[in-house]
Amino acid sequence: MDGLSLNDALEKGPCLMNSLFDVLIGWRQNEVAFAGDVSKMFNQIAVHPDNQKYHRFLWRDGETDREPDVYQWVRLSFGDKPAPDLAINAINLLADRAQVEFPEAARILKDHTYVDDVAGSEISPEKVKKVVDGIDTILGKGKFVTLPSKRGIATAQRLIKMVTRIR
Repeated sequence: MDGLSLNDALEKGPCLMNSLFDVLIGWRQNEVAFAGDVSKMFNQIAVHPDNQKYHRFLWRDGETDREPDVYQWVRLSFGDKPAPDLAINAINLLADRAQVEFPEAARILKDHTYVDDVAGSEISPEKVKKVVDGIDTILGKGKFVTLPSKRGIATAQRLIKMVTRIR
């Protein structure tokens, strides 16, 4: 099918993604490592009502004998060209607002996040718990939810039992 798609008309914008190398180095910097995933990160961000009309699509549910239903996305879609940077910008804004109350957690969010993965390390399980609690609080203000990494690191509630010493 010929024609233009929404992504053909969208600008990506500046790349806000942290270097994966820097994130991994920070993850291995101290004795106790932690990681988590921002659950459904893109879908937690609302598309401005003025822009929702540009995210319309047709759906017939396999029924070719009828006119299609018209839907529109009200949340940021994984396939939108600028989606990663819009999501990272949202996380950075939350971190900036929380800089005074949760300085270490805000720093981790800004400097040690790669797309929807947050990784860091601290000197003790207790310090990790404090930082992870701060991360959860900051992200919660934007209605984001963090999940334990599928790679085996825990959320704050179970953290003390599940942290791994790397030195």
